[in-house]
Amino acid sequence: MKSEMNKKEKMVSAYNYDDISIEEKSIVLELLDLLKERKKLGVDLSIIIEEFKQKFKIEEIPQRPIENTLWDHYTKDVNLGQNIQGFKTITENDKKINIPVLCFSADIDTLNKFVAKILASKAWHLYKKVIWYIMQLVNNYYFFSSALSSEQCEKIINTGNKKIQELKNSGESTAAVTFGKTHKQGLSEKCDDVNSMDDKTLEEISKKTGKPSEEILKSSYIRDSEVCWLDDQWLYDLITPYVYEANKKANWRYDIDYGETFQFTKYGLNQFYGWHMDGGSDHYDKYKRAIPGITLKHNNSLYEKKYTENKNYIGKIRKLSVTINLTLPGEYEGGNLKFDYGPHFEGERFHECTQIRPQGSIIVFPSFQYHQVTPVTSGTRYSLVLWMLGPPFK
Repeated sequence: MKSEMNKKEKMVSAYNYDDISIEEKSIVLELLDLLKERKKLGVDLSIIIEEFKQKFKIEEIPQRPIENTLWDHYTKDVNLGQNIQGFKTITENDKKINIPVLCFSADIDTLNKFVAKILASKAWHLYKKVIWYIMQLVNNYYFFSSALSSEQCEKIINTGNKKIQELKNSGESTAAVTFGKTHKQGLSEKCDDVNSMDDKTLEEISKKTGKPSEEILKSSYIRDSEVCWLDDQWLYDLITPYVYEANKKANWRYDIDYGETFQFTKYGLNQFYGWHMDGGSDHYDKYKRAIPGITLKHNNSLYEKKYTENKNYIGKIRKLSVTINLTLPGEYEGGNLKFDYGPHFEGERFHECTQIRPQGSIIVFPSFQYHQVTPVTSGTRYSLVLWMLGPPFK
């Protein structure tokens, strides 16, 4: 009897090769021909690989090792059956690097024992590392370098400057404010001798002066710039697609559904915005309905903090902050966006984000992140800011 194994059968692949384009097929055929030709000549495989890289301009991107990471430290003795599913390519110091994407599986008993082992530990440093890993973000921000063209940036700058001039002509103030009146003009109304906090933290000033934080804030302002508000639809059409892309690619996947009015900001010499966060993350921080004539207004026509007449804001919090750098990097110095990740952060606590210095760059980050704009030491820095809203975190 003739064995069924002797029959020549068509190989069935798990991959759908019909999706490959004609161009891709031609490249594969060229590769196969080169491989056959070099094999006949007895060329070493490593030489063939280098030839392929040069001929087809293949960029070799280094991989970040898993070894010696926090994850590896706490899981190397646990049977998680993990493997690398792929890579996420990021840019660090203008160089690309592949970040491994891990997949793991373990029975619930193994996971329970692992968690119990961590919780049973009395060591503070272990507890701190685990809490940091669980609560902190893998991606503290996501950016798009030079996303907007020079023409688009100039259009926004012209629109903002025109609005600022119109406000001044009508006698309205364009000074940037804070709800606690810790901005320069607000503090000047209450105190004759005011000082700039520049890019210093309260801890640094307190250590230098010996004064408590409460006393420092009575005479030190944290904000000095000019602003106006823009709600042109073309701005939302231009910017919001980047926000949704960042929200997805950074893997935050926050529930966001509405954007506030854009804030156009002009920073001149020595102007800045000290340490602050744009919004909290709980129900205490959600917008509430303001009732005209009843809800208290300050003398700058602003309602009490978190009160609004805009029905689309009510019940929501700021979840993602967006900053667009509108100025060419050579036209100003200083004025960098800087983050404070806290004293218990495993890496460097303070991070100056130079990736968005190119004109038209966009950065997106969670609104609960502490950040500042350092003082401008020369020139003028223009920026556009947007806050995306959504329901409080559950």
